[in-house]
Amino acid sequence: MKRKNILLGAFALLLVLGFGSCQKSDLPLDGTVSKERIAALQSNLKKALHDTTQGWVMMVQGLNANVRTAMPVLLKFDTLTGDVTTRTLFSKDKQSSKFVLSASTGVPLLSFSTFSYISQTYTAANTAITDFFFKVLDVTADSITIQPFRKGNIYQSEGGAIMKLFRASSDKMKWALDLLNAPGNTGNIFTQTSLFGRDLEVRLKASFATDSIRSRTGFYSWGGSLNVVKSNTPITRTYPTLNPIVIEFYTTFPIPANAVPLDVNTVVGDGLIYWQPTTALTPADYFLNGPNATINFLKTDYLLIKSMTANSVEVYAVDASGNVCITGRIGD
Repeated sequence: MKRKNILLGAFALLLVLGFGSCQKSDLPLDGTVSKERIAALQSNLKKALHDTTQGWVMMVQGLNANVRTAMPVLLKFDTLTGDVTTRTLFSKDKQSSKFVLSASTGVPLLSFSTFSYISQTYTAANTAITDFFFKVLDVTADSITIQPFRKGNIYQSEGGAIMKLFRASSDKMKWALDLLNAPGNTGNIFTQTSLFGRDLEVRLKASFATDSIRSRTGFYSWGGSLNVVKSNTPITRTYPTLNPIVIEFYTTFPIPANAVPLDVNTVVGDGLIYWQPTTALTPADYFLNGPNATINFLKTDYLLIKSMTANSVEVYAVDASGNVCITGRIGD
């Protein structure tokens, strides 16, 4: 019994010491450390945005899980005026809008104004940009990690896909800086009429696949329906220098003898081929099902034009890290 009392006494002493150690803490209970961390992160963010004169590259991914590519967007921030200048693959013109830095969510918040590229892309609802408010999670010398505040509309839960801004002047992003500062020098299918009405081979090589991506296609004009299609396709309505065409496309290879190609609304511009599924137009096979099937087959919603001749188009695409992941050719 005496030994049992000694053990109980020792156990009680350990409990007292344990409670004492739990109550004693070097961490303040008023959230000072958290506030200091937020303030430091916001200060680092503001400095990074201000000091980077060449801007930051955001690699924008689509929501389609089959897509293995991302599109570069160049953002230049002026922390004194609150202006942000945007360059995209959709237009040679710079787009200016406003941004705001705040800390109302427990972490720094980077917000973009209405009618900015970010808010317009959010409204289109087909990319990982699922809000125009972004939580800032981390800031380093060459990258800024952000996350859309919401996963979609106001009824969705918080926390979209993790995204990164890369310093445009870094060696890794120099290609994007050069491309976005001088877009369109590689040709536009819309004006290369020698390619229209022909049976063309598609042969692409993807770094993420063992086999080549192969198919056949043909380019055709919308003719008298061009203006109707252009004014109702979201991306061409926003960027009038882009134009829709129709492509015939096979999503099986080898192509069966009795196969019928899809008729797919396809957006083209200076140096760009782009597919944007939309419910704004009918029939759905042209504007929704066809673009989705083409994207799923190619594993990308766009192709960049590297070079063009009267008979062929050399194309490529890049992934979310800025690495070329698709290369190939469309032509005879």
